Amino acid sequence: MTDGQENSSKEFTKAQIKAMIERQQNVYNWHFTFLASNQDAFAEAGGMGIHAAGAADWSMDKVAAAYRATSDKVTRMRAQVSQGDTVCNGFTDEEREKMK
Repeated sequence: MTDGQENSSKEFTKAQIKAMIERQQNVYNWHFTFLASNQDAFAEAGGMGIHAAGAADWSMDKVAAAYRATSDKVTRMRAQVSQGDTVCNGFTDEEREKMK
């Protein structure tokens, strides 16, 4: 979680960050969540190699809903891992709606 200022890194380019994220997703099966307000979360996430399922737009007056949706998503993912199921890093339509 950042305040957005970390997006102006002087150490890594966006292309390098994308390569690092894609490596973690492809090699180590990591899952990333990207939430954005006042920008296109899907375009920004995609630009960094983060799968669209793990991205969501949220309204600034819906902070609690964004945290709840993220918590619920991670809870589902942990249950999937513990049951040996394929992990789905996606928000539900209902969660997305509550964040708008």
